[in-house]
Amino acid sequence: GNCWIEGEIPDALSRLRNLTHINLSNNCLNGTVPAWLGDMQQLQVLNLGSEFGYNEGTDGMIGLVGSIPADLNRMSNLQVLILEANSLTGELPESFCSSGDASSLLVLSLRANYLERDARGVQTCGNLMQLDLSNNAFSGPLPASVQWDKLTLYRVNDNQFSQSLPIALVENAVVLEHMDLAHNLLTGKLPNQITLLGNLKVLSLASNKFTGTITEDVYYMPALATVDFSDNGFVGTIPPAIG
Repeated sequence: GNCWIEGEIPDALSRLRNLTHINLSNNCLNGTVPAWLGDMQQLQVLNLGSEFGYNEGTDGMIGLVGSIPADLNRMSNLQVLILEANSLTGELPESFCSSGDASSLLVLSLRANYLERDARGVQTCGNLMQLDLSNNAFSGPLPASVQWDKLTLYRVNDNQFSQSLPIALVENAVVLEHMDLAHNLLTGKLPNQITLLGNLKVLSLASNKFTGTITEDVYYMPALATVDFSDNGFVGTIPPAIG
């Protein structure tokens, strides 16, 4: 990465079938995500994103365009997939990880694109440790899986997700450290089971439509360092020891 490479991802890479890592991050890529990547069966890391901002692209475009090819779910050894900060559009494939609970994918970042509609295709990735879908246009219910007991990062802020916080997430993501749900359209009450997340350090629910009271036990979660409940419909008081 960081080589100021311009243009489309070269098809010549498709002939290097034993590659385990492709890192073209923080460059000036454009064009689409090639479908032939699905044939790269040895690939473990694919990073076509930009951690510092947006891929610059060329000809006025910001990075890669088009949809995410469904063929990517054939990469059975893929552990890290980073497509963040591009101009990807459309819906996610229904089965993002074809092997389900045997999926090798641990890190998935689709942050800062123009992806939309249902995001529950990622529920087929049963062994995720980090999931970042923030800053897109996803809608519908939040993705959640009973298999996500290794998940430490869950960032879905700045989308259009609606409905309530899934019980399956708070009951099963037992090692979760960072949960950011801010700036969505989420409703309902904050489930009391949130207090089961003993490793949670960051909890942001800001700018949603949550209602009801917040269980006092939230304020005594042992690892919690940052919390933001602003711009919701919560009622009640903050315990004197906290406020």
